[in-house]
Amino acid sequence: MASQAPASSQDFFSKLPDSRQHIVALLILFIIPFVLFTAITIGGQELQRHDTTQWRAAAESVIEYRETYDKEPLWVTNMFGGMPSFVVSTKNVVPYLNNLTRYFNNIYPAFEYWIMLAGMYFLLISMKFRKLSAVFGSLMYGLATYLPVIIVAGHNTKFKALIFVPWLIAGYWLLTRKEKKLPGLLLFSVALTMELRAGHPQITYYIFYLLGFLFVFDSWKAFKENQLKPWMVTTGLLVIGGLVGIMGHAQKLLTLQEYANYSLRGGSALDNSTGLSTSYAFAWSQGIWETITLIIPNYFGGASPEYWGPKSFTSGPHYIGALSLPFILMALLRERSKVMYVFFAAGTLGILFAWGGNFRLLNELAFDYIPFFDKFRAPETWLIYTAFCYSVVAVFGLDWFIDFISDKKKDLSRLYLPMGIVGVVAVILVIQVNSSDFTRPGEVQNIANQIAQQNQVQPNNPQVQQRAQNYVNTQMVPAREEKATSDIFRFSIIIVIAAGLMYLAFAGKIPASAALFGFILIVAIDMISVDKRYIPEDSIVAGNIDAKTILESERRDIDNWIQERISEGTEYPYRVLPLLRDPYSSSTPAYFYPVIGGYSASKLSVIQDVM
Repeated sequence: MASQAPASSQDFFSKLPDSRQHIVALLILFIIPFVLFTAITIGGQELQRHDTTQWRAAAESVIEYRETYDKEPLWVTNMFGGMPSFVVSTKNVVPYLNNLTRYFNNIYPAFEYWIMLAGMYFLLISMKFRKLSAVFGSLMYGLATYLPVIIVAGHNTKFKALIFVPWLIAGYWLLTRKEKKLPGLLLFSVALTMELRAGHPQITYYIFYLLGFLFVFDSWKAFKENQLKPWMVTTGLLVIGGLVGIMGHAQKLLTLQEYANYSLRGGSALDNSTGLSTSYAFAWSQGIWETITLIIPNYFGGASPEYWGPKSFTSGPHYIGALSLPFILMALLRERSKVMYVFFAAGTLGILFAWGGNFRLLNELAFDYIPFFDKFRAPETWLIYTAFCYSVVAVFGLDWFIDFISDKKKDLSRLYLPMGIVGVVAVILVIQVNSSDFTRPGEVQNIANQIAQQNQVQPNNPQVQQRAQNYVNTQMVPAREEKATSDIFRFSIIIVIAAGLMYLAFAGKIPASAALFGFILIVAIDMISVDKRYIPEDSIVAGNIDAKTILESERRDIDNWIQERISEGTEYPYRVLPLLRDPYSSSTPAYFYPVIGGYSASKLSVIQDVM
């Protein structure tokens, strides 16, 4: 574990009282959401979130029933053959802590970011890291590019589940490492309840892997140190905290567990499976070489349509910052803390799982034998779990560096290996990018099909094929190559600036806190500038436009015609097959009338079998 270095006579920050240091650190974290989402936090505008709009359409029959009868319906009537209403929309009868976020919807997602960043800061402070190092780690996790991507997409429950992850781990940390158990027990219980109530089992499932890694490590440590008796007491408290946390969400959990066997996640009657198929579950697997986007965001083009990686499409990479690499390497090569390797091992396993169908040797084994592994799809989601774990590892490396430069016997050669590896990585990237073709399999043919459709000719027409090939070669490939090359150059510049700060701090030209502030500034500018790439301007709309208004704007003449015929006396039940839209991947028509299709990731499995 990193230690607190003595304050240098030149170190202005270390001279401040602890309380003021915390205030400065938290103020930095406080302003970050306003910088990242300026237009929607203080600019009076809102995000047009696709999945939120789709949810509003799917929930129309539930909302209509609730407003008409002032009670909760049990069945959704406007999609498929129907489905339980608690899967789509439920009204909280008893208020809970997570209801607080509703009072800050006008600055969404700032309040949620504050909870997450404060939780990460609290966790890292609890682990005895320096305050500015904790700010660095909080930014590395909180500014991971995946977060603005899912916020823009409207994956609200996923985002809310991620904001409570640091608090849950902090509760575990306090409970297992402090003599006074009550604060840790309370935090662990409340954080687990909040995590469960966020309503995204996939994220909760992932974080249990880290808890499992930590528990196994702590059990081994207790055995080795002959501390099994007190550890058994702590384990009992963990069980109690877990049960209390589950009880806070038991009603929803029990109903979902009952429904799960009948849902898409419960398997198919056609092949007698008990979970998702591998073809469905492994969709959106991270490419093995694509993992380089953790440090080079646009190496594979960024977001679709420029994206040229193995996934069918994407809204952005899983970037965790250029500075993550040198500090993770310092942690691995120089830091002696065993628990650091626990976080690294857990995060690395997340990468292997994120490869999904691209690493079947491991993932098919996990799919078949690890409980509940076959209930979730989109393996790339594991990378946000990796981002969390690696953020902690990077802070170990950063704090080691500050300890290192504070040592009177410091030797610059101690930095040669980690920084040398970073340099080798940069060289490999330059070589690799020059040998890449920047195209996707079947891409030319897809463009040829579009050209043929526009011109009403056959796609195998030689002129069509030539136009498609020319378009790829002259438009798409140069743009993708420029993006990748630019980000590799950008990565190199950031590393050079960081190396300069390291040398100045090593030579005593600047105090340690100045170097820490410099690293914080670099990671903030670096990651915010990348994050903003994946917040499209057309997703930001006027503040008075809500999901219902957006749905009404998509109303067509055919929708009015169908509603008029329904109002003339058509007896329910009936269903509409909306062929003007994809009937099985959009919920929009369900806002206007009951449809035979719709979209839900937890639809009844019999519906999926028929579709």
